[in-house]
Amino acid sequence: MSWVMIKRPHPLDRVWSYAHAQHEAAQTAVDELPTGSSQVDEDTACAALLAAELAILALPARSIDDCLIKLMISGFESGNLVSGCDRQAIVNELVLVMDEALQRGRHFSLTEIAGEVRDAR
Repeated sequence: MSWVMIKRPHPLDRVWSYAHAQHEAAQTAVDELPTGSSQVDEDTACAALLAAELAILALPARSIDDCLIKLMISGFESGNLVSGCDRQAIVNELVLVMDEALQRGRHFSLTEIAGEVRDAR
């Protein structure tokens, strides 16, 4: 059985894209610091990375993917928790996003596509 999902743009898509671009640029700047960089250069690059991470953590999640990104950025995988980050709040947001998705999914009216039966009711 195959499913077709049509994703509609979310009002926060551009904000999330911008935040991701800022985070990627900041991470690249940290990764590409030359050996022997001054402490000021390292501090500046790390401060920009932290600001980008905190910006992403402050955004409301649009989907489960966003919640997982927040968990990764928060240091969940590495065990190095970002200062001021509430991991439980991210998990609570993940649960709320999943609950909303399930509630919306209840109302889907599935139809047959290319001869495959799509409605399991």
